[in-house]
Amino acid sequence: MNTFLELQGPARQLIVRHEATIRQILGFVPNAIYRIDVLSPVFTKYTLGPIPGTDQWAMLHHFTGPDPDPRAHDHPVRFESHVLAGSYRERVYENGGFADVLRPAGSSHVIEPTCIHRLLDLPEGECWTLCLAGPVVRAWRHYDEAELLP
Repeated sequence: MNTFLELQGPARQLIVRHEATIRQILGFVPNAIYRIDVLSPVFTKYTLGPIPGTDQWAMLHHFTGPDPDPRAHDHPVRFESHVLAGSYRERVYENGGFADVLRPAGSSHVIEPTCIHRLLDLPEGECWTLCLAGPVVRAWRHYDEAELLP
């Protein structure tokens, strides 16, 4: 059984600063954190909890650097990503090629489980996104660039 954690620190500051946007996206403003996962030295995931009436979960992602793993990856879920603060540039692989895409603050996009990508850089030095994810439909997979390009 998980106990909700008090909303504090940088996640609280972000939610307060972007309250109207978060309310518009989620229909509510979280007041607690379900779980905090430090997934790498540059990536922390703050799970806010399930989104009522859906099979999705809300999460804040905080990035402070590019992917430390040079391999691209896909995801086990479909999710919406809303960039709240900062920006990031990602490399998206498709049809034997790739495109480098900037995701600025205020932008939103959907990432399908089959989307293969890698975070390249953070022009402002850090980035916060609000993600609506789920349900799980597959396992994670990582790819060497040689597998993706002819």
